[in-house]
Amino acid sequence: MSATQVTATVLAVFLGLAGVACSRNAIEAVNLAIDGDKAKSSNLEDAISKYDQATKIDPDNARIWWKLALAYEKKEDWQKMASACSKAEETAERADRKKVHAITILDRVMLLNSSQKRERVPG
Repeated sequence: MSATQVTATVLAVFLGLAGVACSRNAIEAVNLAIDGDKAKSSNLEDAISKYDQATKIDPDNARIWWKLALAYEKKEDWQKMASACSKAEETAERADRKKVHAITILDRVMLLNSSQKRERVPG
């Protein structure tokens, strides 16, 4: 496999990791969160229910956890707010670690690719 093919493969993996959020469950969770956003001003309990359902469908979506935390804050349910905030933070940190790992791999492949090109250049 050439360095260009390796680079293309790593890019595909990286983009695949970024695209994981486009699964059917993720879309359903986002739609529920949007419904929660609409309900938040008129029916806080319904909004909380929508956000809670969304976190069960896509527990890796930090934004939905954050929306749930804000809804609990509005309700003044401090214990549940703190729990949702904690989940939002954990989820965001996991996503950041995955991105950093993918970028590190991409950097290594690009370095390998550039070193192979230098070796082929007649000197």
